[in-house]
Amino acid sequence: MPTINYSLFIPIFLLSVVNLSAQNTSIGLKAGFLQSSISNFGNEEAKTGFRVGAMLTYSINKDFGLGAEANFARKGGVDNADRSINLDYLEIPLFAQYFFGSGSFRPKVMLGPYYALLLQAQREGQELTSYEDQDYGLLLGLGFHKSLGGGKWLYVDGRYSFGIANIVANTERTLSDFSLNAGISFPLGNY
Repeated sequence: MPTINYSLFIPIFLLSVVNLSAQNTSIGLKAGFLQSSISNFGNEEAKTGFRVGAMLTYSINKDFGLGAEANFARKGGVDNADRSINLDYLEIPLFAQYFFGSGSFRPKVMLGPYYALLLQAQREGQELTSYEDQDYGLLLGLGFHKSLGGGKWLYVDGRYSFGIANIVANTERTLSDFSLNAGISFPLGNY
């Protein structure tokens, strides 16, 4: 499997932020709860986890924007013996956002891909080595932005993420989750 040099993403991301800062761009922090499950895996019972991270929103016009996030997410599942599997990921979702209406309350729909790097896989405190170190898939969601004044926005969404990659070597097991997230964003420029 080819090795990806993830350190190249940091300068590209920083240059993008600098270039966008003169536009309608905001950054912020977010957190949420999720329910995840692994397909074709035991009883497929949902596991409760969480997601925390940072977000960047770039508004192309009043109706359309692009979003990017860097999140830590605890996902996983429950196996046939009712043992909990914890999968910790660094997630990078990129998505398009369509906003409805104008004013201080902006409902939205969102759609886009995500990439996730596995940081740790454990079952009852023991490391698991059969899990692939990468996951990717698609997300779709509904939410809203509510103006708090001064270019600050409250950000709330519900999203469904479904994996395309097999997360366990030599199997057809994928990871999916439903999450509720909230955060606050601050303007970088042009608001």
